[in-house]
Amino acid sequence: MVAVLAKPGRLCAVGPDLTKLPPASTRKGLTFDKDVRPILETSCFRCHGEERQRGELRLDSLAGVLKGGENGKIVAPGKGTESRLVIAVSQLDEESAMPPKRRGRSEEHTSELQSLAYLVCRLLLEKK
Repeated sequence: MVAVLAKPGRLCAVGPDLTKLPPASTRKGLTFDKDVRPILETSCFRCHGEERQRGELRLDSLAGVLKGGENGKIVAPGKGTESRLVIAVSQLDEESAMPPKRRGRSEEHTSELQSLAYLVCRLLLEKK
């Protein structure tokens, strides 16, 4: 979380520190179905899949990801730092983390989410 002084002696939270976002993956030829969807399926489909769409958001297809949900678009092609999906899965802070951070989450699961952020960033760059 990045904080700024709102008034002398008072801090105001302004969101996650985007300088900590992972860089885009350097892998070429990524596809949603082969590279991104399996990770989303593991971590996101329970709330954002075919059967349930919290916030009217579906993550089980590239069309659904690009459409976004009730709060608007979640990806900005070619702009990882402006893509809410990338920020959320990067797990930069408790407030924006998706899936929500929970005690007991394994390092392996957190690493998988970081991999997802890398892959989504790469896919976004290829969609410019």
